[in-house]
Amino acid sequence: RETDEDVLMNKTLCFVAALWPLAATAQIELVPDAETPAVFAARPQNLRIALRNVGNTTAKSDVQTLLFQLTSGTTVPIGKAQPWKRIQILPGQTVLEILTLEFPAVRSLSRFRVELPGIGSMEVTVYPNDLLKRLSTLAGEQPLGIYDPDVQLKPLLKQAAVSVADFEIEPTDSKLAIVWSKEPSLPDSIASRVKTGMSAIWIRSSSTPTTYAVHQGTGVVVVVPASTVRGLADSPAAQLNLIRDAELALEPDALRLPSDNRTE
Repeated sequence: RETDEDVLMNKTLCFVAALWPLAATAQIELVPDAETPAVFAARPQNLRIALRNVGNTTAKSDVQTLLFQLTSGTTVPIGKAQPWKRIQILPGQTVLEILTLEFPAVRSLSRFRVELPGIGSMEVTVYPNDLLKRLSTLAGEQPLGIYDPDVQLKPLLKQAAVSVADFEIEPTDSKLAIVWSKEPSLPDSIASRVKTGMSAIWIRSSSTPTTYAVHQGTGVVVVVPASTVRGLADSPAAQLNLIRDAELALEPDALRLPSDNRTE
């Protein structure tokens, strides 16, 4: 027959067993990143995270994720907690993991918080999926000129609904053009129109480490190291760099010091 002491012991064991996953999780900490990750909305995105076991025993835990959207003064939960994976970390060990999440569609830059309950949280900057649509606005009423023999830009511009003119096939009058080519010189179809006022971005795979502007005739060419747009399809930072290069091509005086732009 079960005694009162047996009942108490069983309850105690059940209570300890229930707390064990929480205790194991408490040993694990999310190591903060030096920079806030930036990703795109409305498609799966990979976040690199570091987890550290600060305890003296091996930590095992089934980790979940919670997503919150941050607005001015409010924190809005997005859905319920979702299972991620079971992790095991040795004492004092730090492991790198890839957390794949899909953030809801946004119309402009938005901030989210990813929380791993019992472990920690991280803030993520999320950009709209059609960030390059800004190039269409900069190009004005004319299509954006494109010279892209390796097809690195065309699919992305199509995805962002940017109207383009292919300068490899039939050059047209454009306000702005982008060249991404391994050729050692600017294509004639681009160079001739720059001399008559077109602005162009020339993405070059060269040792030149900086972006600079060159006047040709009445137009401007902004020479851009390919390293600044590396991973363009999946990197908001690279796409923002390309947009800033386009703005610079249209306003090259932005490279000057403010005092240099004053009229005498």
